[in-house]
Amino acid sequence: MTDDERDELDSYNRVKDFNDRYPLELAAILGYPAVLTIFNAAFGKINVAAGVQAVDSSGETPAALDMKEKMAIITLKYAKKGRVMSRLAGAVALTAKLDHSKSYIMKSTKEESILRASNIKQALNDNLAICTNVLPVNITAIGTAILGYSGMKNSAVEALQTKHSHGTAVLPAQYKIARESVASFYDLVDAEWSDGPLSARVEELRVAKEIISTGHHDIKVFFTVVADEDTANVLHDANVMDESNLKEYAADDDTYVVHIYHHRAGHYHFSVSAPGRITVDFGTDVHRGLNSFTVKLKLPPPII
Repeated sequence: MTDDERDELDSYNRVKDFNDRYPLELAAILGYPAVLTIFNAAFGKINVAAGVQAVDSSGETPAALDMKEKMAIITLKYAKKGRVMSRLAGAVALTAKLDHSKSYIMKSTKEESILRASNIKQALNDNLAICTNVLPVNITAIGTAILGYSGMKNSAVEALQTKHSHGTAVLPAQYKIARESVASFYDLVDAEWSDGPLSARVEELRVAKEIISTGHHDIKVFFTVVADEDTANVLHDANVMDESNLKEYAADDDTYVVHIYHHRAGHYHFSVSAPGRITVDFGTDVHRGLNSFTVKLKLPPPII
């Protein structure tokens, strides 16, 4: 749903409130109940379609994305542990197999993300003698997470089809019906009440039906994470964790910007990190609309 569609839907909510305030008086206007039935049906379908559109734009359901994230978190948790031991052992090839950020799994296709998690699991399992801080039970936990996501991954195509057929495709026709119904509401009320004691309600409906452009409805927070020593170097594997809910967001594969598309206004703290860099706690006020930040990450001090 676009911002313009949300603005229009806001006006329909106000019109519905008007109808709910004066049910008996409006029912007495010849023709109003019939138009009201048509409007209520369209209004209901618009709200249902808007709910369907909440499915992630990648086509994955929220439940599938949640399982994918759990798979990534537990896989990389033990990959991090394992690569500490592989570095100490000088196992360069193994370290490379385990050295991945969350976006390595989250930003890949469904089949590829499962393959990548499975390859990390296999690398750990084949090298337990080196990665002594990873246990067989940990390998089993990774496998369970992979199986959990594998069982849900095919729902993505169905979710995308549902989003179009019951969401995006439904909206234009229903908006047209609602738009025409509101015009009829106003004509009927204006004709019936404008020269009588209820004339103030004509103006009330006129104001209610106006579409008010409010700009950004969503609160967006975007992070560009750069190297402290060279701000032109945008860190491709940056990660941001919202400390208010512990949700993690990875840099986009194309723009390398970390996008949080839905947030709340207020003062929040974000943990900003990237491989080989010092993690920082970034506190800031988040306002309505688009919030863009550039965060510099330092290299760790050299080991002497």
